[in-house]
Amino acid sequence: MYDRAKSMSLEEGNTNMFGPNKLPLHSNMPAIVTETGTNDLLAVLGVIGRWMQPQGQVQVLLNMMAFGMDPQVALNQLRFFVGDPLPPSNTYLDSLEYLNLEGGMDPSLVPHLEKRGHRCLDAASSPATIGTTWD
Repeated sequence: MYDRAKSMSLEEGNTNMFGPNKLPLHSNMPAIVTETGTNDLLAVLGVIGRWMQPQGQVQVLLNMMAFGMDPQVALNQLRFFVGDPLPPSNTYLDSLEYLNLEGGMDPSLVPHLEKRGHRCLDAASSPATIGTTWD
């Protein structure tokens, strides 16, 4: 069963408090990309994924816009997620030292990332982090 309101809160002052015109972070996050100057349509996309949602959107867009990948190739790239994937809603910003790496990333990157202050985690330990699948 899909629990659409799982990320919502009834706690007064919570940034994701239930109310009018609010959507939980795992709702679709649509984007339209147009060419500057001509407004020609370049892409329409959307990602889901709670805290990963804006990060995933940026990673896909960067792959397409900065690296010239077609949409499918951009989606197939390995991803990373900054933060603790499943904290209580009010502590996410306190967990930004975590860097969850999708399986398949070169393990030799980890010491370099940790030297820069990241606490590297294997995203496979929490499949909900990046949208991996279960058998």
